[in-house]
Amino acid sequence: MGLQAGYIGQMVSLFDFLNKPAGSILGKQVAEAAVKLGVKIENRYVVTKRYEGNIKLYPRDFLEEYFGTYWSERKIK
Repeated sequence: MGLQAGYIGQMVSLFDFLNKPAGSILGKQVAEAAVKLGVKIENRYVVTKRYEGNIKLYPRDFLEEYFGTYWSERKIK
């Protein structure tokens, strides 16, 4: 089953969803998939001990489906 548009879940960052930094490559892949599908993306400026800058927020249900597909296609557990 492929990803579909129409996500309405709580907006979360990749860091909050994955419980670790996603990295720039994975972040770019997720952003490109979201744009391609027309998924709503919000931006937030954050300041932490390790990072200061803009982060992207995605609907949680989009991330759940994206990473379910991502991990199953790559056999990552």
